[in-house]
Parts: sequence; structure tokens; C-alpha cells
Amino acid sequence: MKSKKRENKKAQITAFVILGLIIVLSSVLGYYYRNQIINSLKEKGLLETVVLPSEVREIEELVNLCIDDIAKSGLDIIGQQGGYIVLPKQGVITPVNPFSNALEIFTGSNLKVAYWLYQDANSLFESLLPQRQVMEQELENYINANLDNCVDFSNFDFGIISGGVKSDVKLLNNEVNIDVEYPLEINLKGKNFKLINFQQNVKSSLGELYESAIKIINKENNEFFLEEKTLDFINVYEEIPSTEVDFECTPKRWKKDEVIGNLKQILDVNINSYRVKDTKDSDVDDKYRILNLLEDAKDINVNFEYSPNWPLLIDITPGDNILQGDSFNKGVIGRSLTQFFCLNSYHFIYDLRYPVLVSLSKDDSTFQFATQVIIENNQPRENKIEIDQSYDTNPIICENPLTKIKVYALGIKPDNSLGQIKDAKISYKCSNTICDIGETNNLNGEVFLENKFPQCINGQLIVEKEGFDTAEVELSTNQESVVSVIMEPVYEKTFEVKITENNIDRILFENEQIIINFRNEQSNYYETIAYPDNNKVKLIDGSYDIDANIIFNSKNPIRINGKELETCIDAPREGVLGIIGLTEKKCEKTTIEGIDITQVFTGGAKFSWNVNRVDLADANNIIFYLNGFGIPTNVDELNNVLTRIETTSVKEPEFVK
Repeated sequence: MKSKKRENKKAQITAFVILGLIIVLSSVLGYYYRNQIINSLKEKGLLETVVLPSEVREIEELVNLCIDDIAKSGLDIIGQQGGYIVLPKQGVITPVNPFSNALEIFTGSNLKVAYWLYQDANSLFESLLPQRQVMEQELENYINANLDNCVDFSNFDFGIISGGVKSDVKLLNNEVNIDVEYPLEINLKGKNFKLINFQQNVKSSLGELYESAIKIINKENNEFFLEEKTLDFINVYEEIPSTEVDFECTPKRWKKDEVIGNLKQILDVNINSYRVKDTKDSDVDDKYRILNLLEDAKDINVNFEYSPNWPLLIDITPGDNILQGDSFNKGVIGRSLTQFFCLNSYHFIYDLRYPVLVSLSKDDSTFQFATQVIIENNQPRENKIEIDQSYDTNPIICENPLTKIKVYALGIKPDNSLGQIKDAKISYKCSNTICDIGETNNLNGEVFLENKFPQCINGQLIVEKEGFDTAEVELSTNQESVVSVIMEPVYEKTFEVKITENNIDRILFENEQIIINFRNEQSNYYETIAYPDNNKVKLIDGSYDIDANIIFNSKNPIRINGKELETCIDAPREGVLGIIGLTEKKCEKTTIEGIDITQVFTGGAKFSWNVNRVDLADANNIIFYLNGFGIPTNVDELNNVLTRIETTSVKEPEFVK
């Protein structure tokens, strides 16, 4: 009997164990498949009344549609404008420097594309190539600003209260993930419902096109293929004078205006025909027009564009309006050496700058950027800029700080003493990664920051504070240290400009504008101001090179009269007399057409100015003096004004207390 009881008991225990396992297994499987089952029921509409009423689901769908539409619109703008929805503030455009930081595609339009490389008014190389997180932030700001306007709750007859919009965007190569926090409180039939988080995944190739665009601009900045092609055009096309020798008895001559016009047409025809190897629609017979820039980009279409309507700066030397070479048939020695033949030498030096638009497309996505092609002294520009596109939005180096560093930020006072600066922002740059470290704070009467820094050799400690020039010092963080950073105060001062004309000082006329460039090379500090639109300047202690131009803006076009030029050469006489070296003077007249312009230089100044912080601290106002030379009416007078701007001395600026 005992044996049977044990067997029955064992059987009962076994049954309970099996039942328990079934229950556990069912729970695990139920948990695992729960979301899939619920989602399936939702799709079939079986859980709609259980989870959310149809009216609430309709609101949720409306918000999702708006997020999708706004995101696609923002992505289109980012692609069209070189990575920006709101382009950085434009620089000042002048007749001397018709370029800004963005290329205007159509004159007078608002369609502009950021330059990923350009030369500013101070001849410094700059770049607006955005990092990926900048584009993410641009789209986040765009969604935050437009979602409320898109979502229209006026058609719903129940209460809806909305909160602020906060979005988070991740731009991947082939899609964009968007998380939006948009609190909605819905009062429906006496019940309250809340919707907070919304998610959308937008299919887009923008990220992939952006990466390909970076590869193209890096190739251009390292190999200068656009500059090299441009030099080829100058050397190959007969319409463009370059370097050569000929044996013609009548030397060649070119009109500068015609050369510029021909060059524009040559650029238009050739640049628009470039194709990138192994990309979509790149099968052309002319190998010269194939550029080897990308790998694994068979689905991407790449186009290069240039328009003769875009600005082009060009200087050709030697020569003014007529370009001509040197004849060796001049003088006694020349005639004796060249009695039986004629010899002419041509050597022209080009400095030029023009824009190129690079467009990439795949499926329904387009991304484009602009760059400047720059030739200096018949050579491609030097690679003076490093474009940093490898910044990580969540850099590992910043997440593992190891070395304790103590940082003091010290501002220089007018009496040259030092004062501790509170709330100075401290960051650290190691290679291409910038880490935010913190801010200086007051602790027991001392102002400093003490924190752990990532370990790095020869990194850059960056200290920023409003009212001071940003300071950067080299710092290795492989061991603990104490660092003091001296910061130069920035003094913002109002100023006025007086124009000295015919020994009399006058104020600016209503139709005059002044562009002033302040350059402090030693401190790498620059300011460009358009006066009188802006009458405040921010300066630091140091020596400045000041370059200022007065521009006369006329409501009616100013006529720059044309002129007739007579060019004479010693040409060999006809027949036997020419063979033995006798020459005769032959002259040819060329008429330069007049032009109508609405802006013209009427004066300015170029000078050096030493400024100390004592004068800056004490002064309430600064008076700058420029020279006025009158309104030019022809090309010679205009050239005379430009020459006098550079060579005429000017009164020293005055500090007014």
C-alpha cells in the first residue's frame, strides 16, 4: 500500500510540475507574442474601441500626417540649400567682392545654396559644410516651428489642449527617424485621453547623398580638379590668350571684355558636361569629361552646373582693355636679329574666381552644394582650409573623461590687471571631436572649473564668454594640471564716419554707403561693417589693417562713358623693305563702349591703426575719417579713384569720451 501511495504521490507531483511548466511557458510565449497579437488586432480594427476611440485615433493620424509632410518639406529645403533650412547670415556683397557665403541661383530670387568652400571679402577661405547633427537640428527646429500651424483642430467638436513641440531627428543614410513629443489632452464624451509621443520614419536618400557630396568636395580640395580643368580651358581654347610664341608679323590682340565673355561661354559648355564615373547616366564617349570621384554610387546621378549669369571675378595681366604680347621686332637689336622673320611672345597671368553648383540625386531626394573655383597667378588655389565633417554626435572620447584639469579664465582689465571670469564656457577639442566640459564657477572666493577631461595629446582648450574674444590654447591632457587662460575683452563702440573732400569734412550723403573691413592679423580677429546700416563696431586691443570703400548708390544709372583707344605697333614694311628689317608704324583704333551702373566707388581709405584697451574702455564714440574723390564719369576716373583710395593718406581715427 505504501508503494502505491508513493507512486500516486509521484504522479501527482509530476502532473503539477508539468502544469507549472505549461503555465510558465504559456506566460513566456504570451508575453513574447503579446505585442504582435495586439498590433494584428489593431490593424483589423478589433481593438479600436478598446484602446482609443476613433475620434482620438483620427487626431493621432492627423498629427502623424503633419509630421510626415513637414519633415519632407524640411528635407527638400535642406537638400536644395546645401544642408540648411535657415542659411547662416550673409556677408556684405560689394562690387569688389560680389560673392557671399551662398550662391544665388537666379538673380533676384530667394533660392540660394551654401558654399562649401568660398573666399570671403578678407581673402580668407571659409566653409559652410554642415555637420550631420547641424542638419538634424535644422529639421528639428523646422518641425517644432511648423507643427502647430499644420495641425488644425478646428474641425473637431470636442476639447483639445496642446502643449509645446519637442522633436528629435536622426538622419540616416536612407531614412530619417523622427520622434516628436507633442502633449495633447483630449476631452471626449466626459472622458480624458492623452497623446504625447509620435513617431515617423521618412524614407529619404538625403543622408547617402550628403556623404557622397562630402567625398566630392574633399576630392576637389585635395586634387583641385575643377581648377585644373579651368587651366586646361585657358591653355587650349584659342579665344583665351595664354602663353605662346608665334612668328606672325602682325601681333595678336584681344579685347578683354570679349575674352571674359568667351571664357564664360567655355565654362558654361564644359562644366555642364561633366559626369562622374560609375554613376547613373554617366555613359559618355568623351573620357575627358568623366571624373573619377565616387565608388559604389551607381544609383546616384551627379551634375555640375555653371551659369554665365553668376558672378565671375577675373584679372588678366599684363593688359588693360586691350591684351597684347611683346614683339621682338622692335629696336635696332631686334631688327638685326629678326631680319627674315617676325617673332611675338605672349604670356598672360590669370587670377579668377567663379562658382560651380554640384547636384546629386537619387530616387526622390536631391542634395546640392556650391563651391568656388579659384585660380591665383595661373595656379590652383592652395589648400588652406580643412573641412571637418567627421564630428560624432555622441563621441566616445567625450564619454570617458579620465584626467582632472583645473581651468582659470582671466580677463584683461584696462589697467592690464587680471580678473577672474565667472560662467565662462569650457570645451576641449581632440582631433575632430569637441567635448563640452562645463563652466567656471565661484567656489570659496575663487572662480574656476575643475573637471575631468578626455585624454589627448596636443588638443585645444577653448574658452568662451560673451564680451570676450574666444581664447584657444594648446593643452595635452595626459596628466593632471592647472591652466590659466587669458581672455581679451571685446569693446562694442558706436562710431561715425566723416568724409574729407576738398579739405572739408562732411557727413555721409543719403545715397552713400560705406563698407569697412577691420583686420587684426595677430589675434585672428576680423570685423566687416556696412555703414550707416550698422554704426557699432566690436574691437579688441591690437593693430588693425583697415580697408574702407565709399559706394555711391544712384537711383538713376550713372553713365561711365566709353573711350577710343589707339594702339600702335612697329610692323615690317611690305616687300623687300620688310625683309631687310625696315618697319613702319601701324595704328589701330578700338572703341570701348560706355556702360550704365548704379553703384560706383567714390572714395575710401586704406591704413593701419593701433588700438589699446585703455582708449577703448574710456571712449564713448569713435570718429573714422575717409577720403572722398567725387563721382567718376568714365573708366579712367574710376581707376583713378581706386588708386587714390590705396595711396592717399587719411586722418587718424578719433576717440570721443
